[in-house]
Amino acid sequence: MQRRQEKTFYFLAVNLLPLSVIREILEQGQTYEDWAEMSPKMRENLIVPLLQKEAKTCGVELKLRKKV
Repeated sequence: MQRRQEKTFYFLAVNLLPLSVIREILEQGQTYEDWAEMSPKMRENLIVPLLQKEAKTCGVELKLRKKV
């Protein structure tokens, strides 16, 4: 994702998912032993699928729409 799209995706997730779910996902991501050394792109590759999975469980679709 491009930087602007990343921000929009995270804003969408934070607004639509319960705070407890967001906290759980972040805690889960930080359990990886390399977390502190990971690049932002690598962290994104771990967190985005977790957010999408939890959103689906909550009945929410996290999808960015293209401008036409």
